[in-house]
Amino acid sequence: MKRVRMSIGILCILIIISTLTELWITRRCRALVDEISAVSECYDSGESGAAEVAAEKLSRKWDDFRKTAAFLVKNDRLSEIDRINSRIIYLIKSNNDELHSDLSELRHMIENLEKSETPLLVSVF
Repeated sequence: MKRVRMSIGILCILIIISTLTELWITRRCRALVDEISAVSECYDSGESGAAEVAAEKLSRKWDDFRKTAAFLVKNDRLSEIDRINSRIIYLIKSNNDELHSDLSELRHMIENLEKSETPLLVSVF
């Protein structure tokens, strides 16, 4: 009977940790999407300096998120987002037309990362 209680306790701890991890990832991904929107709005309004500052803030937030998320998420998803994120500041400085497509792709990849970490019955079993 002692083993059953310990097993139930371990299972409960795993469920709690998984739930908290999913909530953390969701909250951070939504904050990153908001930063992407801020970069896009600044660039669209013609304020390239403000867009560059917003892009640097986005980059710092992504680096902070990536350090912890590397333990929780598959690395290939994070590497692809890294690749696109590293181009954003350069595209703003060079006034390149590809900025909107890269921002859109970055937003989509972060939203996909958020959705992929949400536990569903289909993905659990």
